[in-house]
Amino acid sequence: TVSNWLKSVVEASFLGKADVRSIYNGIDTERFSYQDSSIREQYQLQGKFIILSLASVWNKGKGLERFIALSKKLQKDEMIVLIGVTPDQQKCLPKNIIGLPRISDQIVLTQWYSTADVYINFSIEETFGLVVAEAMACGTPAIVMNSTACPEVVDSDTGFVVEPMDIDEVQAAIETIKARGKDVYSLKCRERIQKQFSILKMQEMYWNMYIDLGKKMNDLRHVQVSNFYFRVMWIITVFLYILIPFGSGMLSILYLSIIGITVFVFLCVIIFLCKSNPSYFNLKSFIL
Repeated sequence: TVSNWLKSVVEASFLGKADVRSIYNGIDTERFSYQDSSIREQYQLQGKFIILSLASVWNKGKGLERFIALSKKLQKDEMIVLIGVTPDQQKCLPKNIIGLPRISDQIVLTQWYSTADVYINFSIEETFGLVVAEAMACGTPAIVMNSTACPEVVDSDTGFVVEPMDIDEVQAAIETIKARGKDVYSLKCRERIQKQFSILKMQEMYWNMYIDLGKKMNDLRHVQVSNFYFRVMWIITVFLYILIPFGSGMLSILYLSIIGITVFVFLCVIIFLCKSNPSYFNLKSFIL
């Protein structure tokens, strides 16, 4: 899964007995890094504290209504920029919210991430929080809701995790970041993404997972081979036991000796395997 929260959901489902692992999505920290631009001049945002957010579709779940509610509490030098807004939605936005259409150019998107003073994600249903991580990779602190996976991306050094629907708490977090200054957070934001959420980190975790799975497959093949030899020994023992009534004298003694040695070796190997890795050997499945 792409987050520990999603892992917990899977573990609570009918797949709970499976080997569930959490590997975060990887951010291209070379592509998503601070980019200087003229965006403030282009949109006449000089001297403004920019609050950024984006979505592919702005619906109730993404928090459009909460941004409108937040806009009523902002100071005059604070401006919200929402990317991914439709023309009809733009008509309904207040003056201190700039609504822009969806941006597909990653360079321009990175410039917006870099220009913003804070990134806010009002969504309460996120399996990871990719855009939050992208903004942080560009040095911008984030404010996220204490719901689903986003709190895994942000910590106290890189932003704030607030309770859902609490606009006053969001406003207080904005004022704290504004008072301290973006520069206090930028380096720590960048470092956190590089260490925990970069593409290299993701590749490392996948590599370790494949190695681990490979070892388990080798152990399983070893057990399968061992079970094959155990079955052969079991068949020989039963076969010799059946032949005892047909023998006499020294022949019967020979049969009994072979059976005794076979059973002794058989039990010794079983005990050794059960002690070394009891989860891989099932006596019932071997006999059957």
